Amino acid sequence: MIVKEVVPGVHAIQLGVVNAYLIDGHDLTLVDTGSPGSAAQIMQAVQSLGRSPREIAHILVTHCHPDHAGGLAELKRITGAAAYMHPLAAAVLRGEDPGRPLRPAPGLLNRALTRIFIPQPPWKIPWSLVEHEIMDGDELDCSGRAITAVHMPGHCCGQLGFMYHYRPNNGALLFAADAAMNMHKLGLSIAYEDLKCGLRSLARLADLRFDVACFGHGDPIIGGASDRFKEKWGATDARPICD
Repeated sequence: MIVKEVVPGVHAIQLGVVNAYLIDGHDLTLVDTGSPGSAAQIMQAVQSLGRSPREIAHILVTHCHPDHAGGLAELKRITGAAAYMHPLAAAVLRGEDPGRPLRPAPGLLNRALTRIFIPQPPWKIPWSLVEHEIMDGDELDCSGRAITAVHMPGHCCGQLGFMYHYRPNNGALLFAADAAMNMHKLGLSIAYEDLKCGLRSLARLADLRFDVACFGHGDPIIGGASDRFKEKWGATDARPICD
């Protein structure tokens, strides 16, 4: 477990190959929860920042895959925090939907990595209550700052990103989850439920303005992040709706 400051008040918690994030305000907001069994590492990260795990009041879960939602149930038991997810993702955690299979992004390496590392549904995720089912454009009041939900299906039909305004005037940070990744360089995630849908979501993100991007996998981009998205995906069909 490694904790690194991304911007003032936002810390990345590296849990092996997946990241969770902590927003440090008058209370704490956790973005994603790692795999089942990650709660102890996250609690350790919170304490290393001089805060108490009981100060976590909000848990924003970007999507229902085990490496992002697997620790939710245990963390809720420890902290009493409220959970926020898209309705399609929440249905998976309630056992109402088994989830959808993932197919590799283009390239032999992605095909091999998907076969080795990407679990297919049904996933073994502990059941969890989700207090707040949120949709595209919903405004959240967490840790004293404005956070906007951004629906970005493709990698997962119920995947949400979160736009966090960490400076009052013009500082915006996008929690991009697995819409893309930044492992050595910015690129597609390893696998998607629907790649065409994922590309439309990336085109939509490229039309937004944010100076920092944080990913489920890989390092953050600090400075000019939306310009990097626009360079790669700005010409893609930007229709946001995916079947």
